[in-house]
Amino acid sequence: MNTTYHKGYHGQQATTETQLKGNLYLKISTMKTSSGKLSTTASCFTKDGMFQTHRVYQDYYVVLAARHASRVTAKAVKDQHDMYLSNIEQIKNMALEYYASPTYTAKHGMESNLHIDIKHLQLDNQS
Repeated sequence: MNTTYHKGYHGQQATTETQLKGNLYLKISTMKTSSGKLSTTASCFTKDGMFQTHRVYQDYYVVLAARHASRVTAKAVKDQHDMYLSNIEQIKNMALEYYASPTYTAKHGMESNLHIDIKHLQLDNQS
């Protein structure tokens, strides 16, 4: 798991990336949106060398929190981001369940690189 805290275009940001299965990764991002809200999102992408690909309307994406903040400071970003990182295993399981759901597989087919058994979710980095 790799977490970075930095100042971006809209101000303070935090990003965490972790591997789910094979070349599928989960990214949790916290930042100020253009509407002024402090937002934390979780999304999945595939990695091929230096390239990351997120398939819009297909890959996992969820807004975990979006709250109005008068000032988005480094501390506010870090506190909100860390709060969701404490639930990272639950977020990973939600993402894996999304790819194994009957709705997803009926529309997009089974992801050949994931080999997910919904009854026995096994993450690569769990012992």
